[in-house]
This record gives sequence, structure tokens and C-alpha cells, in this order.
Amino acid sequence: MKPKINILITNDQFQRLNESFDYVLSLYGKMRKGEELKPSEKDVLMAFEKYRSKGGDEEDFVFNYDDLYDLDEREGLEFTYDLNGKTFIFTFSEESKKANEIEFFGEVKYDGNEYLGVIATDKRGYIVEMDFYDVQSDEDIRLQNILNQEGNYYEIENFFQEEVIPDLMR
Repeated sequence: MKPKINILITNDQFQRLNESFDYVLSLYGKMRKGEELKPSEKDVLMAFEKYRSKGGDEEDFVFNYDDLYDLDEREGLEFTYDLNGKTFIFTFSEESKKANEIEFFGEVKYDGNEYLGVIATDKRGYIVEMDFYDVQSDEDIRLQNILNQEGNYYEIENFFQEEVIPDLMR
């Protein structure tokens, strides 16, 4: 039988500490007994639940703050396309998953302007909508409208569908 673990540590030590499955079980035991958990203990349980929801084996769980706060290594990833001699750059910032949709937020730089917005896809990664607005204008200027007027909308939609989304969904 393993001894009960009671840990009193500083924040610096806690960041370096790898929590085991046994420690997680002891935290669930404390909760069942009605004991109040410390914020750091709640963080460990939240990270454990995220790990499990992603299909991780409970006994292989190792606590990591990066997993807790969903630091996304894809953030800042740039995708460049030459659109009739003009450079079109999409910079990824974050992903949001909803019941039937995945949203990829980012910034587009095109023809001297900057646009913020989203590419929305179904769960399989097929585009259902794109919406980007000009951040430098007080008017409601949409990138998709400009691309339609130029006759380039479907070419950029294809760029997102074939190059950007498959990379972001890995």
C-alpha cells in the first residue's frame, strides 16, 4: 500500500512537480469527503480532466501547466499565397470548437490592409463560412466582399480549404 501523500510546496516547486495518478485519486478522495481543495489542487484536477477528455491514459498522466492553459503551438503560424501578384497572408491566432463547428481565428494581410476574422468549418474541416473585417477602417469593409468584387473569392476559399485548414487540424 502506498503512503498517503501530503504536499506543502512553493509555487516554484509546484511548477516543476509532476503529479501522478495516485495524487489525482487522493484529490478525488478529498472531494468525496467534502474537503475543500486548494486552488493548486483544483488546477491539477482540471488538467487531469482535459487530459482524459483528449483520450489520454489516466495512469500516464503528468501534470503540466502548458496543458492546463492550452498553450497552442500553432499560434502565429503564417500561411502565404500569391494572389495575382499580391501577397495574401493568413496568421493563425486561436481555435474554438463548438458542437458542430470549428472556428479558426486569425489575421489576414492583403493589398496593404489588415483584416481580423474567422474561418468556420464543420467538424470534418469543410468551410461553411469566412468573415474578415478591415481593422483600419471605420466603415464595414469585409475582405470576402473585396475578394468577390475582384473575382478571387473562390481561389482564396480553396487556399484555406486545401492548405490552411488541413495544417491547422493536425
